[in-house]
Amino acid sequence: MKKILILLFLSLFFACQRKEPVFTLVETNKQVDTDSYQWSKYSYKNYILIENMPNDTMELKRLMIYHFLHSTSAIDSLQKNSNLNGVYCSFLKSTLGTRKRFFSLTDKEKQRAGSYTSPHGRNSLGWYNNKTYIGNVFVWRCKEDNTKLTAIIWINLGTDCDYRERLPDVEEDILLNECESDWYEKNKNDELVKYYIKLKDKKNHYQTVKLKSHLF
Repeated sequence: MKKILILLFLSLFFACQRKEPVFTLVETNKQVDTDSYQWSKYSYKNYILIENMPNDTMELKRLMIYHFLHSTSAIDSLQKNSNLNGVYCSFLKSTLGTRKRFFSLTDKEKQRAGSYTSPHGRNSLGWYNNKTYIGNVFVWRCKEDNTKLTAIIWINLGTDCDYRERLPDVEEDILLNECESDWYEKNKNDELVKYYIKLKDKKNHYQTVKLKSHLF
């Protein structure tokens, strides 16, 4: 009995010692979508650093979705700006390299360090690599109907890769696909789909109420 009580006490002690995850939006930038050959079209790219990343993958995904919707202006921006093609967010571990990239460099030094899309930037200063990259959340417009959206989440599987050649293998979950008329009916019971849509609708409702309060 005494051993059981000791084990219970130790379990409670270590549970209480667990540090809460901290998500910090460190950068948002505008990128012209040159591939579309329409210079008026653009996207927003966000970076969020995570401290005390949870080990449970489902908990991590839910937290990434939450902070993507609440820390960035993804849904609001897409609703207001017809020229905005998409909003993206990379989640990185808060390390010496990533903190230096976002907090210690001048704008010119950041340009030399590159972005996650440039081969040089993926390895520059050790800030974006297989050890620091956690995943992404993307929301973009459907090609056939730009009033409808698609959203996905990626989680890095940690497989070895050369960031100068390609990104690592990821686990992908589709959170929303309004491009396909029957997609929601087929996926409405998926846990992450329900969570994403609930948060998105709640945020939309809050923004609508906030707008009305300013108008009246």
